Amino acid sequence: MKTISPSLKYLLPLTVIAFLFSFCHFNPSIETGLDPSYAFGLNYIFAHHFAFGTDIIYTYGPLGFLHFPQDIGNNFLIAVLIVSALRFLFIYSFLLLGRTINKEQWLAATFLAIFIGNYLSYLDLILVGATTICILLHHQNLQNVWLVIAALLTIIALLIKSSFGLMSVSILFSYSVFEIVKNKNYRSATILIASSVFIFLMIWLLLYGNINGVYNYFYGTWQLSKGNSSAMIIEVKNNWMLIILFAVCFFSLPFFIKNKNISLLYIVSFLSLYAAWKYAFSREENYHLKFFFDYLIVFSVLILLIAQHLKYGHIALLLASLFIFHKSMEATEMYTIDDSIEFSGIKNFTDLVFDNKQFMEDAKNRTQQNLEKKKLNPQLKQLIGNATIDFFPWELTYVAANNLNWKPRPNLQSGAYTPWLDKNNANFIASKNAPQFYLWEMEKPNGGVDCFDGRYLLNDEPYTIFQLMNNYKIVYSDSTQTLFQRRDKLAFSMIIEGEQLKDVWNKWIKIPTDSNNVIRIKALLKNNFIGSLRKAIYKDIIYFMDYKLSDNTEKTYRIVRENAINGLWVSPLIESINKGFAGKKVEAIRFRSSNNELVNDSISIQWQIITLAENQHTSKNDKQ
Repeated sequence: MKTISPSLKYLLPLTVIAFLFSFCHFNPSIETGLDPSYAFGLNYIFAHHFAFGTDIIYTYGPLGFLHFPQDIGNNFLIAVLIVSALRFLFIYSFLLLGRTINKEQWLAATFLAIFIGNYLSYLDLILVGATTICILLHHQNLQNVWLVIAALLTIIALLIKSSFGLMSVSILFSYSVFEIVKNKNYRSATILIASSVFIFLMIWLLLYGNINGVYNYFYGTWQLSKGNSSAMIIEVKNNWMLIILFAVCFFSLPFFIKNKNISLLYIVSFLSLYAAWKYAFSREENYHLKFFFDYLIVFSVLILLIAQHLKYGHIALLLASLFIFHKSMEATEMYTIDDSIEFSGIKNFTDLVFDNKQFMEDAKNRTQQNLEKKKLNPQLKQLIGNATIDFFPWELTYVAANNLNWKPRPNLQSGAYTPWLDKNNANFIASKNAPQFYLWEMEKPNGGVDCFDGRYLLNDEPYTIFQLMNNYKIVYSDSTQTLFQRRDKLAFSMIIEGEQLKDVWNKWIKIPTDSNNVIRIKALLKNNFIGSLRKAIYKDIIYFMDYKLSDNTEKTYRIVRENAINGLWVSPLIESINKGFAGKKVEAIRFRSSNNELVNDSISIQWQIITLAENQHTSKNDKQ
């Protein structure tokens, strides 16, 4: 603690100045839509004490509401205090690192702190950056308190969102390996591991009073990370010359600068940079690309902070790497974000602190305006009453707009993109703990079945959809919503599975029957070695299923490769969720990929024929 205390005298005033000039903008209002829905959901879950790992398994964790706090319960006050404390710690440790290495450059460090504080509007890279800074501080002064703080920041990140939590974990892991290999120092690794485990358990116990669900939380985090990286990909045109030139410029810097601090920064951040690269390039559009670019900005600012005697050539090379990567983002034609920075910290602070009553009133008015379009008609609301309800595919703000009794499924929204996540959701829907109603929004997606990226919602989560259709029936429908109520008897009376067969890509496969039964197909689609390598380094390819309908028309949908083994919906092809099991008859299907050179030649398939109880009853009457 000796290094921390004396530094307060010099750094505390500078920290306060930088903190105020970069105070972030908080928005406690509730908005509607795909992403705003889970923001509301995470706030609601925290305020109503649903437990992660048991009740909920999602991309965000129990502290996910800190990322976008809303005026629900005490969430907003808690978040403002915690987020402000974390940002303050980031700025203080940033200035301390600068003072430790370049004491005479305190003014430049202060301006850098104000710049990066304004640039980073979210918590993600604040936590990743602060973790990195704490590791560099420990390397400078060998004070173990910085290891403990790094562990604390990492656990907070992990409990907010898996992606940047894993980035912070990779930084701790890399530093531990460095200390063991380079310095034969096992003490640092032991402190990091012990601190991380202790802090995680303490926060978990504080939240829930027990350690139930810890294994499921971590296993679910891994499943979510694995599933999203494949399901959410989009193919874009990359300018690989620009990307390679960026990589050469960026990763050659430590060889030109020849500074031990810079080399260590690259070493401890390499896996984290790889994770950010994978996240960005799995879905190369606006905010995914921006995330990686923002990380490069943080990384570059740290280089400027800790480098000694930087030459103009070094700075030019660093700026060139950023410029080139930004040009590569623009070349995709998928990046349309305004990159301008608003230095509005003082206004943000005064609005929140000195004009709080008006600030909260404005947020409340915005919330009411936003939720107006999600208010249900009196007939539908009366049908639901105070019964438990959940929502498909992703709009959760009906809860706030209509004061409904929400009982969420584990994955909150459609997006259980691995067999384990899908089965976990399905088990909940089939259980006695499931809600009495499911409200399915019709307008977005169109007809309730057309998912984004050209996917078919009935195929995204096959187990989940199977159990929903089996356990619920339609009791109300209009042009905007369809209400499902729990059945007294299951819809499906019998399931017959055929033998496992081998088939090939790009070939029409005739369905085994023309009856009125529901027909699904389990498909095992595998990458070859090159395809698996491409997925590990860059991203997976895209998979499709074509439908040949009885009227000689064809339809194509993207499919999630991992979940295809759970059973893809073939016939009838339901084009509007309010039609129940009525849809167009399908004669044949075909599997395709965006690159056949990256997949195994053969695919394994197994037909599933599902008899509806009503059809079986009709069949028996006909025989009589």
